[in-house]
Amino acid sequence: MDIPEGTTVTEEDITFLKEKCDKYKPDLKDVLGMAPAVFYLDGQKESKPVGVLCRRFEAHYKLVVGRTSIRITVKNSIEAIGGKELAGIIVSPLALADAVLSQTDKELGCALVDFGAGVTSVSVYKDGDLQSLCVIPLGGKLITKDITSLHITEAEAERLKKEKGRATVNKEDEKETVQAEMEGVDREIKLSDLNAVIEGRAKEIVENVYARISEAIKLKQLGAGIVLAGCAYELAHLQELIREKCNVNVRTSTIQLGLVQGSDEMLGDPLYMMAISLMLKGTKSCVSQRITVENNENPPIVEIDGEDESPEPRSIWGLRKKTPKEPKEPKQPKPPGTGLKDKVKDIFTADLFG
Repeated sequence: MDIPEGTTVTEEDITFLKEKCDKYKPDLKDVLGMAPAVFYLDGQKESKPVGVLCRRFEAHYKLVVGRTSIRITVKNSIEAIGGKELAGIIVSPLALADAVLSQTDKELGCALVDFGAGVTSVSVYKDGDLQSLCVIPLGGKLITKDITSLHITEAEAERLKKEKGRATVNKEDEKETVQAEMEGVDREIKLSDLNAVIEGRAKEIVENVYARISEAIKLKQLGAGIVLAGCAYELAHLQELIREKCNVNVRTSTIQLGLVQGSDEMLGDPLYMMAISLMLKGTKSCVSQRITVENNENPPIVEIDGEDESPEPRSIWGLRKKTPKEPKEPKQPKPPGTGLKDKVKDIFTADLFG
């Protein structure tokens, strides 16, 4: 858009371009999400355009599109289960990137690879902006399916993959066997056979990851390397396989410090990482509890339906806090289901719409 001579870019200009982008309707597709805009003033990139003089102002958006049926299916499923209206759709790779990648990571250049059960997503960042986002229809579940070709159940294949499996085969595997425990039909399997199956599929997934990253950027430009997320990345030797193929630094992800309160163990646990990332994108409360803070000295107070849950102050997770004057008491074991992990798990597994 053109800016009148002698004037600067305003918040209204940004809103105007955002609204134009929101109205975009691709053929036979639906816009499911949108990456943050990249602004250009007279052809020059500018991260903070408001208040800057220019003649031409542009905002470049990367849209995540998909079949219209995806949104309809999600909407109908939510409304059928709980009778609640769908507030919106959050694109999980974008939410995950904001939770685990620092601005420095995005500036230097990095690829966030989320190894899920069904799919693997690859998000590439450089100079602070999203360069590419794609989804590969291969995931950890497919490796498990492959292992069942050794004549074992899927549940046992998953167990052996996690406990004994590796993404690469070595000579020592020929000398070892693993016990497949099935109801009434226990059998021994060569470790080399197990890992040969895993290696074949793991290499295929890594080759696809390499190809998708290479299409977006030269790997040597990934100053912050490749960051791994998702439960499937815990497969032994997978990091080494990726490092060998891509020849860049590879590390595992964790939720950035300061975004949520919790133990380091939980913030780095791939089982909860995506759930936490999506929760951080929420703008409205979906539970009956309300947290209020009277001042910086007093702990938050949890209220339910407008009534105090207890006259004693509680922390954000509902755990009772002691005042400084109280004598220290011996630590008691936590009752089941009161830990931070359990709180997050409950939100996504219990009655979501109660």
